[in-house]
Amino acid sequence: KYPDKIVLNVSEDAEVFAMEKAGSEDYYILGADGTILAIRSSSENRLDNSPNVIVSGEGLNVTGEKGEKINGGDNVNAMLDFCSIMTEKLNGLRDNVVSIQVAKHAPELCITMREGVKIYVGEPSVMTTEKAVAAAEKYLSLTDAQRMKGRIAVTVSNGELLISYSEIDFGV
Repeated sequence: KYPDKIVLNVSEDAEVFAMEKAGSEDYYILGADGTILAIRSSSENRLDNSPNVIVSGEGLNVTGEKGEKINGGDNVNAMLDFCSIMTEKLNGLRDNVVSIQVAKHAPELCITMREGVKIYVGEPSVMTTEKAVAAAEKYLSLTDAQRMKGRIAVTVSNGELLISYSEIDFGV
């Protein structure tokens, strides 16, 4: 169709997450799928200088090089899978989430939303899709006042998905 011409389409992976690099003051800057896009001293997004989602916690032991997927084991993979589904439901993650704590011993995520409410996800690698959809739907169903405080808890008991909201955040 186009003799003597080349058509190129270029796209760039969007920065979403910032994880502290062990033993340094640098951050791994990750795309939504966990690819390391950069390693730098700032956690801010280079495109718009707004914060990337800070991921931290005892459950992280991450390593990797630029261009590779982050190595961090099941906790990190479950968190990335969970966040991928939440991204779809919330029309983006960075606009809604401030930080994610990854617990080490009792596999759990604590997702702090921009307004203040926290979402606690027990065993994020079990029924990941169902939990992410339920958490996003519960969050979206809250009133503006409810989104300012409290907690959403998402767990599975005897194979049944349980989700609740409390105005008081009891922590982990």
